[in-house]
Amino acid sequence: MKVYEEDFKKERSDKEQLSTQKERLKKELRESQATVAGLQSQLKQVNMKGKLFGVAFWSSRVLNEAAKYS
Repeated sequence: MKVYEEDFKKERSDKEQLSTQKERLKKELRESQATVAGLQSQLKQVNMKGKLFGVAFWSSRVLNEAAKYS
């Protein structure tokens, strides 16, 4: 009986740890997505300013790459 009890406690502990890790990773993902969105916005602004001066910026490539991750 003690073996079953220990197994149950171990399984419960493992599930709690996985749940905690899952929530931490979700938070990290949300933060990373917010960072990407902010950087995309900054690149768009730089690109707009560059076009005003007649300069072709490479930022469209960067934006396309960043869009893959958002």
